[in-house]
Amino acid sequence: MALTARAVGRGPGGPLGAAALRGPILAALVAMPARQRAVLMLRDVDGLRADEVCTVLDLSAANERVLLHRGRSRLRQALEDEIGVSR
Repeated sequence: MALTARAVGRGPGGPLGAAALRGPILAALVAMPARQRAVLMLRDVDGLRADEVCTVLDLSAANERVLLHRGRSRLRQALEDEIGVSR
């Protein structure tokens, strides 16, 4: 699922839970490497397709996938740490 305001507001926490996670989400985004953050934001916030992200950032398709995976993993880990959930 793409990381959107609607997606964050779903689930047991609802809108209040989403507001409580805004800080940790922003902190995780700021802490990640710039290229990971750029790919994550373009794909999951701005809704660009993979080929569009590759064009905008001059990346190969493989590199775009790796950066997106690593960025999502970092963000997921930060959120799991914040709410005390482990996989």
